[in-house]
Amino acid sequence: RKAILSLRDGMAETERVNYSRRITDTILQMPMIIQADTVLAFAGYKSEVQTLELIQPLLSHGKKVYLPKVTGEEMDFYRIERLEDLEAGYKGIPEPGKGCMDVFCESVYDKTVILMPGAVFGMDGSRIGYGKGYYDRFLAKCDIMNRIALCFSFQLLEHIPSNAHDKKASVIVTEKGITECRKVLF
Repeated sequence: RKAILSLRDGMAETERVNYSRRITDTILQMPMIIQADTVLAFAGYKSEVQTLELIQPLLSHGKKVYLPKVTGEEMDFYRIERLEDLEAGYKGIPEPGKGCMDVFCESVYDKTVILMPGAVFGMDGSRIGYGKGYYDRFLAKCDIMNRIALCFSFQLLEHIPSNAHDKKASVIVTEKGITECRKVLF
């Protein structure tokens, strides 16, 4: 984790922006995203894939867009209607502000996609996050099957260790393209 995050932190800003745009372009053309009604996204923070240019078109296309908000040990997703709804939250990460009250609580996840950040990913969809387990706990209670991991190509390794409770991505998108990890619902 530390070695990959160090590489990611060392990327030139222009490279990060260009790679993030390639990832955004790929995601916006994916049938899974085009057909989705609801997208659980995240606001790229520091050296992560930058996602604000991805979130804006999702909102413009009428998708219900939710972003995570951390409270203590829990993470829930709240709906935003515009980028201006975001404010600095946990560790300074942009998250839905106080005015965002619509929490994601669907019981059926048809046409729902979740976008996931992470430190390192395996070709089988396994994920090493940042050590707090927020996404694993969230997906344990809301088992959304259509999971898209966003990362830079050097974060994608052939194999990484994983546990039974780890929630895997179904698709991984890097600046080099799409890696299918398992069957998706639509």
